[in-house]
Amino acid sequence: MVKWVSKLEAESVIDISGVVAVPSEGPVVSCTQKEVELVVHSVYCVSRSVPRLPFEARSIHWFPYDRVGMVNADP
Repeated sequence: MVKWVSKLEAESVIDISGVVAVPSEGPVVSCTQKEVELVVHSVYCVSRSVPRLPFEARSIHWFPYDRVGMVNADP
C-alpha cells in the first residue's frame, strides 16, 4: 500500500480510513500531532491529479494581509 500511495501525485485527492491511536514507540516527530498517530486501514484515490501541473498546491501561499503588493501611501 505504501508503494502505491507514494506514486500518487501530491495534488491527488485521497480518502483515508483508519484509527487514531497513541504511538507505541514514543512521540511522533514527523508531524504537528506528537501524541497521536493514524493507523491506516485503507486508502482510496478519489481524483488522481495530472502528473505535471504548472505549480504545486503546497507552494501556493496567499494571506490577505501579506505585505507583497501593498503600497505605503504615507509620504
